[in-house]
Amino acid sequence: MCIAAQVLSQEPAARCRSTRDSQGWRGRSSSGRESLNGQLLPWDRYPALSEATGNTRDDPRTLRNLHELPIAAMMRDLFGARVGTPAGEGTRRRHLLSFWSANEEDDLDRRRSLEALTGVSPDAVDLRLNRITNTRDYVTLLLGGGSSRWSNVAASAAFSSWALRKPVIAHVVGRQTYLPLISRRVAFNARSVAAAKMLDNGLRRVIEDGTALGIRTQLQPLSDRYELYAKTGTLAATDPERPTSRILLVVIARNERGEVRNALTLSFVAERATMGFATAEVGRFVQQHGEDLVRLMETP
Repeated sequence: MCIAAQVLSQEPAARCRSTRDSQGWRGRSSSGRESLNGQLLPWDRYPALSEATGNTRDDPRTLRNLHELPIAAMMRDLFGARVGTPAGEGTRRRHLLSFWSANEEDDLDRRRSLEALTGVSPDAVDLRLNRITNTRDYVTLLLGGGSSRWSNVAASAAFSSWALRKPVIAHVVGRQTYLPLISRRVAFNARSVAAAKMLDNGLRRVIEDGTALGIRTQLQPLSDRYELYAKTGTLAATDPERPTSRILLVVIARNERGEVRNALTLSFVAERATMGFATAEVGRFVQQHGEDLVRLMETP
């Protein structure tokens, strides 16, 4: 139905129409604090959620059944997150046993071959959308808090999947091929690829004139030869004075046909750090190991 404006901006809720607009909104909002066009112009709309969520003008704080929405299936199939509903192949484990095999079949509950490695395997991302019951918790998750907890391994794999437009499995075994679930391969269709491309410019500009601008000089030798995309993040979780600092950086080399011939993802996260700490560390790492990184990028 519609999310009331006061949930996001503390403004009184306005009345909203009962019909859904084709652009994904339902009714005019009295709040002018939200913008979706990148030009700091007010959107003046209520977002339209599925009626299955139970979110209405009269009950704006209630949410349910988020795990049954299309966004849940996309987060599960595109990026491997657990959302509260099983993949088409079955329920997946809370740990990434595929880290040892590069085969996502090993992440399924019914597979027992690598179960002994559970205790030393990375945690899978579990967004727990089936447990979210109010709009504030949902907004918190969308902003990177709450149950949106990504390990270095999972974050690297997800960012690489976005960059390469196909499912990537983080693994430590020396395999020439890896085996994602069929549901994940199918999810990267033409529509998903088109949506992924819409992020290209923004993630490229993180380095050019955004939050990673401070290390642009250190990254210049790589950016002169390859495509670079980055995402930074700072989250004040337990101690506002010592936030968690993170950066993801992907380097892409293309052939003469524009196809990806090689890629490298760097992920750095520091808990109880300072704002920009992770970004500065990645800049120093690239500056010190630039020749090694180029050698890796040029290795078939």
